[in-house]
Amino acid sequence: MYINKRRFIYRDIYRSMWPLYLISKCLGLAPYCYISEDKNKTFRTSYPSILYTWLMVLLIGVCFIISISARMTWVYPTVKITTTVADVLILCSIVFSAITTLVLSLIKTRKAIDTILKQITDIDSQILTTPKTVYLKTKLLLSLQIICIFCALAFLYCYDCLVWVKTFGYRNMYYIVSYLVFTINYIMNLQFVYFVLLLMHRFKRLNSLVTENGMYSNISCKQQLIDSIIPSRTANRTNRTSEANDSNVSFSDPCRVINAEKSASLVPSVTLLKPQQKFFKLRVLHDTLCDVLVLVNDIYGFPILVDIATTFINITTYLYFCLYYTLHLHSYDSEQINIGHMLSLHLFWLLLYALKIVCISVSCHCASLEASRTGVLIQKLLLMHDWDIKCVNELKAFDRQLQPRQLRFTAYDFFQLDLSLLCSIAGAVTTYLVILLQFEISN
Repeated sequence: MYINKRRFIYRDIYRSMWPLYLISKCLGLAPYCYISEDKNKTFRTSYPSILYTWLMVLLIGVCFIISISARMTWVYPTVKITTTVADVLILCSIVFSAITTLVLSLIKTRKAIDTILKQITDIDSQILTTPKTVYLKTKLLLSLQIICIFCALAFLYCYDCLVWVKTFGYRNMYYIVSYLVFTINYIMNLQFVYFVLLLMHRFKRLNSLVTENGMYSNISCKQQLIDSIIPSRTANRTNRTSEANDSNVSFSDPCRVINAEKSASLVPSVTLLKPQQKFFKLRVLHDTLCDVLVLVNDIYGFPILVDIATTFINITTYLYFCLYYTLHLHSYDSEQINIGHMLSLHLFWLLLYALKIVCISVSCHCASLEASRTGVLIQKLLLMHDWDIKCVNELKAFDRQLQPRQLRFTAYDFFQLDLSLLCSIAGAVTTYLVILLQFEISN
């Protein structure tokens, strides 16, 4: 029965990420396929998909060479050296980021994706009450995100083409390769954020299993501590306990279920265990989630590092050009360059890059906080004075297990991915922007 349930959950996990899988497949970011094997569904290496990914790498490389050659022939001789350097830097950074992402998807992602989903399957079969509902919501939200992203990208690409073709003619069509590599980088970020939010939800669900069903609540814990310190309140607690017993609900044992009707509807096997067994099972599940977190960090750490460096370069460059066009508002011939269109175009690109870095930082910050909250809950559980010795030992073992774990997302261990990253990028961008403007004013 458990095997059948696990099989259905694995199938539903696959269906929930189906929209993202299709987009990744089209862009060469999914060099694996979903196949049937002994009545089970699983991800396996697909050699046609591997070949397709290599062809995408080759296509990007060839298009990059053609594009940079065409720009050096027709575009760069007509613009300032600062514009040339900035354009080359932007193109090289996003192409390098896309190629790195594709190559690492061949080396790491195709081997690790099946491991991640199998571990999540084992966890979901024990902690989720309604897996199908969770996966359906995941699929709908993921589909909505993809639709919004591609609508925004389609609008931006069309507007970008229109502005540059109107300014420099149809030779500017060589810039199209930048649209492909930008899309690849954006979808890679979406994959990473998807797994981060998935982990955040599972950590949140696991924490709720620690707190629900009478295992722990802030009110009851604080009341027990107060009652143990102030004896005068013992009588009130006794009255509350007797009233609860009249309703056939026991509040005296923190390991028992508070709401019988609610506990009867719980599907996860964890809720059906004895307190000591439940704590041990939660330890195992938490350790598995931590392993998945480490695996996600290992897969996406370097691509995220390269992408954040690319994002920093692009934000600095686009912000510089926005200020540059503003300072030289009356210096250009309006028939040759429309300053309003150029300014709005650079602002759109700036907004898209900023939105990407905000999504990564906020999602990782929230997931790390939720993962770290387990330790706080365990410490509060240890403050309760009416556990038996077996439960106390299990809680202490749980607490020792959490201590060496660094539950955080990093960019290949160079820096943490949290809200502090936004402040660091803002400070660095401001510094470089001041330097660039000083050079511009001196010239």
